[in-house]
Amino acid sequence: MIDTAIKIIKIILIVLITSCTSKNDVKVVDLKVSDHIQIDSLYPEMKSLYDFCVDDDNSIYILDYGKRNIYIIDELGNNRSFGAKGTGPGEFLSPGSLYLFNNHIYVYDIKNKSINIFAKNGDFINREALDFCPRFCQELNDTSYIGFNFDVIEKANKLIMTSHLVRIGQGLFRQTIVENNICESSNGISYYDDDVFFPFTIDKKNGILFYAPNSRNDFKVIRKDTNSGEEQIYLSKPYLKIPYSEKDNENRMVFKIGNVSDETIKKDNYKKSINNLFLDSDGRLFIQVASKKDSITFEVYENSNLIEIINIDYPDGDYIVKMSRDKIYILDRERNIILVYSNF
Repeated sequence: MIDTAIKIIKIILIVLITSCTSKNDVKVVDLKVSDHIQIDSLYPEMKSLYDFCVDDDNSIYILDYGKRNIYIIDELGNNRSFGAKGTGPGEFLSPGSLYLFNNHIYVYDIKNKSINIFAKNGDFINREALDFCPRFCQELNDTSYIGFNFDVIEKANKLIMTSHLVRIGQGLFRQTIVENNICESSNGISYYDDDVFFPFTIDKKNGILFYAPNSRNDFKVIRKDTNSGEEQIYLSKPYLKIPYSEKDNENRMVFKIGNVSDETIKKDNYKKSINNLFLDSDGRLFIQVASKKDSITFEVYENSNLIEIINIDYPDGDYIVKMSRDKIYILDRERNIILVYSNF
């Protein structure tokens, strides 16, 4: 009996020592801004910044929904713009998505149900019909990219909402590679804009997709081989639920489909566990996790092991986070500014 108790104590000590050692091995970085771009100084006519993306040359492309314009700012600070409201070549009625593919700029127009394709200098190339809006698109290879989409269908007297990751190829070939059932109801559906999206990123070199299922109760990342279709859990762990701040709730947009009263709108009091996924040039996985008030936090993983935590002091508000070529970019849509963070 005593021997058994001693063995148990030894096991507990080993676990504690291992845990402490691994915790001490994790590097913690408080990141400071290295550069910034005041967009309304470059474009005084701007109205409402909606989305942005960054290419491998550190040129930034920004979608102004109000002006129906695309702003381009290169690494040297040179800037130009293109686009207009309308239905003609290179014009948009309701631009809903901006992304880069095959060294071209793609802008999806929701009302026209089409993709407008431009050269990097803003010259219009072509328009192609597409009956859904792919969002947060990332290049998989030279012939296809992956984008997010969601839809609501009526089946057996129920409304069913599902979200998808869709592979889109030449000739606008498309294939659903991940599907996630969000909710269903016999009356109506209410949802917040951050409910439907589940984060993903792509290891283009190896054709690997990493994605985080859309859940507030799991901290989980799935690794999917887009060639073989094989899936496995890359990372799964418990996480501390963090409540929304008052500012967070002000910026959350609620949507209603069907017969939904304000009293029955679903309310979530705590944040999703994972907000974004990114890969750096060394193949390390950056996970933007739910963080405390007025901060942005990344956990950095290598081969499923936590190696670094990056903290950015930043006020809660309406902003978008992207990463490109080992730099973190924040588009603050309230302050009309892009902040750049590097050296981490």
